[in-house]
Amino acid sequence: MVLHTWTDGNVLYSVDLLGDFQDLFTLKGLDAIKQLIDRAGVWSAGMIDGWGDAYIDSNGRENSVSSATALFTNNRYHTDFETTGAAEGAELGTDNDNNPSDLDIAVTVTAPAIVTSVQIYNSSGAGNASVYIKKDGITIASKTTVDFPAGGFITIPLTLSDYIDAFESTSTNIINIETSSSPAIACKNVHAGYSGTLFNLASQILPVDCTGNEIELTEVTPTGDTNIITHDIPAGTFSTTISNAIGVPLIEDWETGADIDYKLTGTGGAEDSGWLDCSNSPEISSFTAFTDEPDTLIVRLTPKGTTPTIGFPSIKGFWVRAT
Repeated sequence: MVLHTWTDGNVLYSVDLLGDFQDLFTLKGLDAIKQLIDRAGVWSAGMIDGWGDAYIDSNGRENSVSSATALFTNNRYHTDFETTGAAEGAELGTDNDNNPSDLDIAVTVTAPAIVTSVQIYNSSGAGNASVYIKKDGITIASKTTVDFPAGGFITIPLTLSDYIDAFESTSTNIINIETSSSPAIACKNVHAGYSGTLFNLASQILPVDCTGNEIELTEVTPTGDTNIITHDIPAGTFSTTISNAIGVPLIEDWETGADIDYKLTGTGGAEDSGWLDCSNSPEISSFTAFTDEPDTLIVRLTPKGTTPTIGFPSIKGFWVRAT
């Protein structure tokens, strides 16, 4: 966005004036989202305000998110991914029982992937444990209260549906295993690390024995699909005759070629603005005038068409002004 200066006698071109107005609305929208991240929103009556939500959780600060095909992780919505079928496992170490109640396995991911299997040894009586898969400290998949048989190994599978995010080549993946007093995880000292195509593993204490693939990762790629976030707009927010709008996303992850757009609908879909562009350069758009107030805001995230990055684009909130 280019800012303009004006002096007496200048010709005011509409494209320049519109650009300045759009920039002001963008800053207003971003400021509103940032305030919502910090605290509850305060909206003016009289239909003179904008409206939006910040994704402090999957429902949003305003609890407006009614459904989403986009994935939610770490206070942002982002595009999804799929497995490619390429899997890689590692056989790891022997001996040196340790029996902790809480254990982390650090895995450095060298290509986009998810953990699809981890094998754990229980050296005591039957019980249960929880397994958490973490990306840079954020839980992105979990299996809670897993039943362990008395003594021996249990293999815990994880599938794509268990995940809300995936690992990139820069991620440190932590497999966190938490147990009660029973079962007692038998840890085996890894005498040598592992280096593969999808992940590397430094020498460390692990709850495994050397009988097959104790840790398995599967490669993932972005689906390339568009992902939707649907919001309920409170009654009385906008007028019944809106015909212009500007939408502003607070973008967390972005790359050239990605796209973000939105639409306003009302009365069960009878009113529809059509898809309106915003992306990283929000603009005022016109559409056929409504005959009833909008009650739904739909935001659409589209990854770039060629070699998109997993999770791009992602947004932490969205704001709209309609008149």
